[in-house]
Amino acid sequence: MAALILPLTFSVLFLLLLSQGNRGIRAAFTEALMLFSLAATAITEASSASRGIEPGPVFISWMLLLMAAAFVTYGRKAVLTSRVRELAVNASLHIRSLTGLQRSTWSAIISLTVLLLIQGLVYPSNSTDALMYHLPRVISWIGQRSVEHFPSHNYSQVYMPPFAEYLVMNVNILYGGDRWCNTVQWLFLTASGVAVSRLSDLLLSRRKDSSGAHLLTVCLPVAVLQSSTANNDIVVSFFLLTSFLYGYRWIRQQRLTDGFWLGASFGLACLTKATAYLYLGPLVAWMSVVALSRIPKEGVRPLARAIVPTLVFASILINMYARNLDLTGNPLGIDRGNSETGVNGEFTLRAAFSNLFKNLGRQMGPYPLNVLYDSALYKAHRTLDIPIKIQGTHFYDMDYRGAPNLPIHDSTAPNSLNICLLLSALAWMLLRRTVWKEKSPSALVLHSTILISQLVLFSAFLKWQPWHTRLLMPLCFLSVPIVCHALSRYRPPKAWKTIGLCMVFGTALFAALFNDARPFLSTPFTQDLSIRDGRFDKYFTDR
Repeated sequence: MAALILPLTFSVLFLLLLSQGNRGIRAAFTEALMLFSLAATAITEASSASRGIEPGPVFISWMLLLMAAAFVTYGRKAVLTSRVRELAVNASLHIRSLTGLQRSTWSAIISLTVLLLIQGLVYPSNSTDALMYHLPRVISWIGQRSVEHFPSHNYSQVYMPPFAEYLVMNVNILYGGDRWCNTVQWLFLTASGVAVSRLSDLLLSRRKDSSGAHLLTVCLPVAVLQSSTANNDIVVSFFLLTSFLYGYRWIRQQRLTDGFWLGASFGLACLTKATAYLYLGPLVAWMSVVALSRIPKEGVRPLARAIVPTLVFASILINMYARNLDLTGNPLGIDRGNSETGVNGEFTLRAAFSNLFKNLGRQMGPYPLNVLYDSALYKAHRTLDIPIKIQGTHFYDMDYRGAPNLPIHDSTAPNSLNICLLLSALAWMLLRRTVWKEKSPSALVLHSTILISQLVLFSAFLKWQPWHTRLLMPLCFLSVPIVCHALSRYRPPKAWKTIGLCMVFGTALFAALFNDARPFLSTPFTQDLSIRDGRFDKYFTDR
């Protein structure tokens, strides 16, 4: 029963939300996962307060939640039955209306998703970061029955935002091992595809088949490689997607429920990974400007409406902030050493310019694209008389190196196809506005501006690192609606669409099959292991 309680709880929450209002399947799935995440946070913090992080108390907490959700859902069984029948009919009609290319796209998405689930179950989470601090902190928490800070030689085990590890720890406790720990990132990758499709519908004001948006999300090479690890990059990407989704909805409609989901998204994103603050900064700035601009007409009501998301945000983060304040006097837990290691030592235009194009350089692969881009990058730096490595702007003073020749490592795999599609879409939107005098949807223009601001802020604030390809994953996900808009207006021939599908899916499939540390097919380019090797041997191959 302990092994089933987590999927059962999520399923009942999904059915409960499906019976409320006019939620569709995608909205119910997204919000059920957010409620599930809030529950995992609350159960972990409550258990930690009484030093009760052990199988018995954790199981009882989840069982009580399951029983409460099942009781409420059962009380709405008539409504739920009607909704399920209605949605089943609509789904059947939608499936029949799909074109051959759309059916092929969904088949590619489903087959890749299943393949990644198998990969995450067959292999342990042997990525470097997972073994250095994501999983060790889980073991330490279980050992001390609390998520309080503990002595460690690796400070990352102590202060970093803990949500993804909270969920991994609950899975570990209830399943009696780490066999299913990789399914956390896999689940959030699946959910990210759903969230991107909802965001696309909102920005483009249309409800069509979402297979293209889903494909571009699930097939992102670095996401494919990360989905079989116990890291947190996909998890934070999902919460950033919902932050934008409910942020845009809340500004438009000012509904209390959207305010709740907005606060939950912000809080869970910041509870997962500190880079969330950089991605949320431009969105919060825009929302603040809109709220302040409404004060002359509405008085203090725009500010009063912000109370709900603010309270939800604060309630999620208060325990983490308190622990870090007690440790370092900083709510983020960052001391001077951490700050000097990760934050740029020079805040100038030339440093931001250099880091921005070097970050793009890590995305421009595989061979020979990486060689061509790096050649142009070095030439541009020489022309502008800017050093390729400005003092204080590289992590641990590393030398710059471009994208790897093959997209098979979970921290460095380039996402060149997605980045090129985004840059092409932005250039096309600019041409339409300046040359052809055609306007793009205002919401999409705003979204594009925020994304560009995110990239500039990211490059100006953080030192260049070779693994920024995975740290830029949220930007790749958030860019999908822009690409979908450009493709829908351009309307390429069917043959081009088929070639595009094969390229996107083929790149993702290649990454999955030849994953450097968790390969289905072992080659001289991957680590020296086989899918048939013992589980213990697979742990320590990515060294």
